[in-house]
Amino acid sequence: MSGTEAGLHVLLWIRGMRAGRPLDALIARAARSGVGIYPVAPYYLTPPRRARLVLGYAGLDESAIRARIERLATVL
Repeated sequence: MSGTEAGLHVLLWIRGMRAGRPLDALIARAARSGVGIYPVAPYYLTPPRRARLVLGYAGLDESAIRARIERLATVL
């Protein structure tokens, strides 16, 4: 993870997962569990090969962040 001191979001790199369909499926599973995660590829001129996600936490209190992290861990 990086960007934890930045304020509104963090970036998550997923070992062993490449960008593309597997990542799209993970994003869909997370959404069904109530967790919004987003690929970083749209923000690159040349999308990264390794799966990277944006996790936003603005507007969430600490307990809500913990709950969503637990849900995401289950999805992963």
